Amino acid sequence: MKIEVPISKESEQYITETFAQYEQVDEPIRYIDKKCVLHLYPKEDTMIDGKDNLTGYMDSMICELYVFDVGERKAYHCKFCDAINVRGVLTQQTKIFKDLSTMIVIDEPVNINYYTAVEVESPDYLDKLFKEWE
Repeated sequence: MKIEVPISKESEQYITETFAQYEQVDEPIRYIDKKCVLHLYPKEDTMIDGKDNLTGYMDSMICELYVFDVGERKAYHCKFCDAINVRGVLTQQTKIFKDLSTMIVIDEPVNINYYTAVEVESPDYLDKLFKEWE
């Protein structure tokens, strides 16, 4: 299955100009103070034909993830991810960006931990969680 959606020249220019605003960094971005934008690009299946093993969640795709710190204008590229777990975040929006990546926009501070499933959570997530249990 391959999905192709035609886009305008203006949209192509918008994509180029948007990504050109960011400096690529080698070290993972672990804290974002303001706005965080995540772009997921599916790359391969987690199931391997003819084999009984998985390389990730059965119902997911292996993705490349780009993490954008909008305030600092920095971007980090994570090459292997099969899920994004968002916890304790109040303002989140999910869209399909013009390059067909899945885009998650978070308008508040977040901590980010990189595992096979990337963890994105409010800095006070655990405090909020424990208050709910009281």
